[in-house]
Amino acid sequence: MNRKIVLSKTMGFCFGVRRALDLVEKALAEKGDGRVVTFGPIIHNSIVLDSLARRGVVVVHSLEELQDGDRVVFRAHGVPKSVSDQVRQAGYAVYDGTCPRVGKSQKIVHDYCKRGETVCMTGDREHGEVIAVSSYGEGVTVLNNRMDVESFEPSGPVLLISQTTFSLPLFEEISSLLEKRCDERGFSFARYNTICPATATRQKALEELASEVEAIVVVGGKNSSNTRRLYEAALRLVSRAWHIEDARGIVSEMADYRSIGITAGASTPDDIIFDVEAALKAL
Repeated sequence: MNRKIVLSKTMGFCFGVRRALDLVEKALAEKGDGRVVTFGPIIHNSIVLDSLARRGVVVVHSLEELQDGDRVVFRAHGVPKSVSDQVRQAGYAVYDGTCPRVGKSQKIVHDYCKRGETVCMTGDREHGEVIAVSSYGEGVTVLNNRMDVESFEPSGPVLLISQTTFSLPLFEEISSLLEKRCDERGFSFARYNTICPATATRQKALEELASEVEAIVVVGGKNSSNTRRLYEAALRLVSRAWHIEDARGIVSEMADYRSIGITAGASTPDDIIFDVEAALKAL
């Protein structure tokens, strides 16, 4: 079969991920006896994390795990404010890999909560970015779907922001519902669309890709929020879609399709994408 393989116009590493990984490389290159540690996984990609571990990079999840002389890299998703403050106060060398867009959200939350306003954030409650951003203010409410909005009772002016990798259509839906809820109760409503433009561009590119192919392979970590959202969108757009981490996830069923598209999450390296492309061509 003469199979057509089409690559999405926008996919793979985003600016924030590249920046965070560059800081890990910088920390590794620095002379010193201490370890290079990341506070939480630097990105949501097990293959990249395994590669860094083989080079001596250690992932820690608590302040108690730090050792004297450690060089500490904050991940792209950011870390809770209390963690950032304590690590810096303890005198560790800090390489702040927090994505600048996440840093902007942290500042927005801090400033609005300081004025006594209610801040809501669309996103996944357990996601590292949401946890980190929410820590910069008191009482931040996380909204993930319509039901969350329906159970939320505003008590004053409300500001809505978003996880940077959240679904834009879902953000728009939640925003409209929340604005109506605030209007009905006489409270002002404002919003900042803090979704990364690269996320929206990646989702739009997926829609264009779907118009050209029968099936889509989504490449990225199984625990990557933005990759999961791409996969969920692909399932709605084409007759068949798969979510794999690398070329080892290629299955014989893929050979049944004349045209297959490839897209990838923000934490997926180019070499993994190209390996998947080569494996599909070899079917």
